[in-house]
Amino acid sequence: MPAFDSDAETDPRAAALAAIEDARFDEAEVHLRAALARAPQDAMTRAILALVLADAGRPDEADAEAARAVTLEPFLPFVHWVQGSLRVRRGRPAEAIVAAREALALDPEDADHHALLAQCCALQARWLDALGHADRGLDRDPAHAASTSLRALALRALGRDDEAARAFEDAAALDPLDPLAAAGKGWSALGAGDRNVAVAHFRDALLVDPRSEWAREGLLVALRSRNVVYRTLLPAFLKLGRMSARQRLLVAIAGVVAFRVLRTVAAASPLLAIVAWPLMGAYVVFLLATWLADPLLDLAISMDAEGRRLLGPARVRGVRLVAIALAAAIALAGIALGAGDGSLAWLAAGTALLALPLGSVTSCERGWPRTTLAAWCALVAAVLVAALALPTRREELATLALVLGVAGTWLGGWLVTVVPRR
Repeated sequence: MPAFDSDAETDPRAAALAAIEDARFDEAEVHLRAALARAPQDAMTRAILALVLADAGRPDEADAEAARAVTLEPFLPFVHWVQGSLRVRRGRPAEAIVAAREALALDPEDADHHALLAQCCALQARWLDALGHADRGLDRDPAHAASTSLRALALRALGRDDEAARAFEDAAALDPLDPLAAAGKGWSALGAGDRNVAVAHFRDALLVDPRSEWAREGLLVALRSRNVVYRTLLPAFLKLGRMSARQRLLVAIAGVVAFRVLRTVAAASPLLAIVAWPLMGAYVVFLLATWLADPLLDLAISMDAEGRRLLGPARVRGVRLVAIALAAAIALAGIALGAGDGSLAWLAAGTALLALPLGSVTSCERGWPRTTLAAWCALVAAVLVAALALPTRREELATLALVLGVAGTWLGGWLVTVVPRR
């Protein structure tokens, strides 16, 4: 943020910056508009107004002001940096890169511009590129807090945990109020198995920035890890979370192939079956855990006030729907077992499978990803209800629900990685 030498009592721009420091965005907007009334062609003031509007939750107005600032002063690096930063906030990294490169071309020595490019690459999961841009930012300014935090984030994503932990410590030393650094220290502590320290760091991050989803998710993971089974599986979950969508797909395919091989081995040799069946059982348990551990433990977390606040109303409703689906599946399985009704068993399986995409709905970003998966779950639920209401077509409809449920798990796995344009 640029500085103005004028007295805040006489210069509305200086008064606006003082208000911004105290997060008084409404007051800052008043001062900035007063400054623009005096000098409507002032691109710098207009760009600062764009940042204020974004912080006030008015992204469309912010974009319009940033675009106007770029039009007024296309050779001013700051206005391009502002435009790029706003695009990053709205999940539009490809467009943000264009603005960041414009700012960098105009002033290649500004570490903020390199940090912005690192942030864009991080949003695209291009972690090696993000690391390179963060390093170039630190070449310009070794004490640049944003570049240090982004470097740490990239190192963590690349699996270089020890280096990442040190880098997050460095970032926190440079800026003790950096929520990214505090959350990063929390994730490092979580990976090292120190849950209590992790909880403290995540709470520090949320105290500075209550909107930090990374810190919020970290605190939820730390609270879930009170469960011994989840805590045992947590290292594997963290490794899966760092994989790209393509890598996770390859792991899933490898698991399916290995399962089929083990099943063939078990059928061919009773001796080897003693080993094969427990391995297959462990794979199925792990697969279910990757989908259901979070929503089921979130159900337990939602029983207290802090848990409900962290989860939010939508997520609380989601985990309750998962619990209802699983309870219905267990009830139907019990009835099927007692009555010897195979069609009800298929219906129970379809209902249990519905819980998998249901558990991913609130993990999707708001907008079309969450709406799409919710609509898919509603379709599966409608087919299941029809199967229950139409005994003569029950098995056929339950099979359809199973197919849709399987497709829904893959759809959900993809949609949770999508960041929609805003």
